[in-house]
Amino acid sequence: MRHALIGLLLATLAAGSAYALEKREDAAGDLTRDQAQAVATRMFDQLDVNKDGKLDGADRDARRAELFDRLDTDHDGQLSRSEFTAAGTNAAKDGGPAKQAARPRPGAPAGAAAGPSGGVTQAEYIAVALRRFDAADANKDGRLTPAERRARAPRQTPRRGPAGQPSPG
Repeated sequence: MRHALIGLLLATLAAGSAYALEKREDAAGDLTRDQAQAVATRMFDQLDVNKDGKLDGADRDARRAELFDRLDTDHDGQLSRSEFTAAGTNAAKDGGPAKQAARPRPGAPAGAAAGPSGGVTQAEYIAVALRRFDAADANKDGRLTPAERRARAPRQTPRRGPAGQPSPG
């Protein structure tokens, strides 16, 4: 149960920070390919907790431990309801998970494959980010406008009711 709660909180916090980054980019206007590469490099560096040059289970476990330690404000080795609620409230202020699509591996761009060692290297991570940039760059000018980013954004799946039927609202 503890790992499930930590996983949920990690996903919520990551979604909030990704949403905030997207909003800053929209406010700033166009995003160049070099800027996209710099963002991918910074994200990789933040996610590679043990600084071994790859994203793997060790990084995930270290992020979980860091998050748990940060959320366990009374340091009793357990998350109380108030600690858990406070974490969820703070994540909601940052944009919340509803704004982001689920990713197969936290921190890995969609489409990043695990390398032979089971991790994603920085080069692989950046290559996937740049492939996504190139795919979104409709006019191939090396710049993504806010309109190009919105056009490439994942579509939200409609809610389903009982037996797979679309919900009424």
